[in-house]
Amino acid sequence: MYKAISEDETNKQLVDVVFGSGHLTSDDELRTFNSLYSDDIVVAVDSVDMHYFRVEASKSSLEDMTEVFSGIVSVERAPLVVFSSGESKEVDEYDIDDNTDTNAKPILLIDSAINGEHPILKIAALAQQGDSSGRKDHGTMVGSLIACGPHISAKRQFAVENKVLPINAFITTPHGVTINEPLIEEALKDSYSKTRATIANFSINGYLWPMYSRRKVDKMSILFDEWARKYNAVFTIATGNLFQENHWPPEVEQELFSLGYPNYFMREETCILPPSDSINNIAVGSVVYGATPDSMADSKDPSPITRRGFLNAKHNYSIKPDVVQYDSNFDVQFNGEENGPYMAAEDGNLVRAAGTSFAAPLSSFALGMLAKKYPLYNANTLKALLLHFAEDLGTSKKVTNNDILHALVGNGMPDLDKALYSLSNSTSLVIEDSIQINHKKKISIPIPASLAGSSRLRLRVKTTLVYNPPVNSVDIAMYNPIVIAAKLVRSDGQDMSNFTTTKSKDGAHRKSNVKIYDEVTKSTVEHMGEMWSLEVIAEPCSKYMTDDITQDYSVIVTIEDMEQSDDIDIHQEINQMINVEVENSIDVTVEAS
Repeated sequence: MYKAISEDETNKQLVDVVFGSGHLTSDDELRTFNSLYSDDIVVAVDSVDMHYFRVEASKSSLEDMTEVFSGIVSVERAPLVVFSSGESKEVDEYDIDDNTDTNAKPILLIDSAINGEHPILKIAALAQQGDSSGRKDHGTMVGSLIACGPHISAKRQFAVENKVLPINAFITTPHGVTINEPLIEEALKDSYSKTRATIANFSINGYLWPMYSRRKVDKMSILFDEWARKYNAVFTIATGNLFQENHWPPEVEQELFSLGYPNYFMREETCILPPSDSINNIAVGSVVYGATPDSMADSKDPSPITRRGFLNAKHNYSIKPDVVQYDSNFDVQFNGEENGPYMAAEDGNLVRAAGTSFAAPLSSFALGMLAKKYPLYNANTLKALLLHFAEDLGTSKKVTNNDILHALVGNGMPDLDKALYSLSNSTSLVIEDSIQINHKKKISIPIPASLAGSSRLRLRVKTTLVYNPPVNSVDIAMYNPIVIAAKLVRSDGQDMSNFTTTKSKDGAHRKSNVKIYDEVTKSTVEHMGEMWSLEVIAEPCSKYMTDDITQDYSVIVTIEDMEQSDDIDIHQEINQMINVEVENSIDVTVEAS
């Protein structure tokens, strides 16, 4: 960091001075630093595991700081963000329905200011928080997607489904635009409810050299993980874009261009940016919607400007990005084709543009729809539902390296309809619970008797488990310090699945806090039983995780008739089975062992 700062005292840089957590730093030392450098401090963050000051500093003043304050552990480049935009399409008249629910919590739009007079946001947006001046294009575009999803049209009727609370959480400095972390946390505090999740969209990440290897977890990722757990929140976070802004070193950009799509994704410079690697939130990449013979990517292929997860499996146990959404394509000359979803433009019209900034809010829209239907589900459950019903996009003719493809598309694309509605041939059970460290629980899973007697594969069971641990900011190997895992056990006591795996790419790695297990498919000739069980265990990965610690978790279990018989209704039958148990006052839902 020092090398990047000139000896010239008039040449200051915006940097983050990071103090150690726990016993490494005293409250008195933080107060003293805050007092001495109050005129130079732009942002101050003081959380459980993160203490840092964003300051304007010269080289000599940084040297003085590190000599005087023993608690300083690093001096880092401050995050400077960039905004992407597109060209607008003129619209004479809109036909918009208002389908918002006055009782639903608004989705936090953490972005630039917005044009609250745009016909879409006039319905969707509440009063802006933070500075309402300055550029409004990016926030307006993202906010409209949170409100309406991919359904905005210049020609046909569409609806505003979700309310949006715009928060301009950015500060303009002489060095660029940076993040206002305290304002974000203030909004989370105001939105917090123990029984109702907060959904927040963060479509901005732009550390001004776009290179993140995750050999240690970035402080912003740690902070977003803390916030998600503390405030019953889930963020949808853009993975970041390639090439679009002018901060790429020309020689690196040229090297990647010469490799061509999709070969440049082999380079480490194409990895996702913080805080999208935070494990308690949802990282969203992008795939292209449409393609022509001149397009760089085929339909449903990874976007040429999306970013990938980490190929190095050491300490990277989570599948990132979690999901993908549709984006615009590019031609072979790298000109944007602008054929993705429409968005609200700052000038009152509509716009199409490329970027993962505009993929993330499509997942926020989906979470908002789930929260509107199920307002008392917590953040773990909303995240679990989105991932549980994500659809695998299959193979790609152009991205033939399966490891690269997986690192680009993650768990696939969310299927909102499946997450919202059960069919007659399948139903999903939602379990919200908590478990103590070094304990085991058994959860009874009803299996419809009407499926019994088939020698063919007829029963399919899919299980997804999600929890939001208190992350370990010191040791990346134990960043998730708690192992919670589940396995299906048939009524005769035979295991139908394993608790965990050691493979980082199959979705059920031991140290991942999201476990999407392989589907269990069985014939039903024998050993059906009326009740199977889901065994859940909780184990510590860290000595600080003691038996008295309790962790919330959520499980989604989908039971499906693979024959899709019209003669039975699994959804109704399971409802009746659950009702019978409740009426007889038999505790079959959760029993500790």
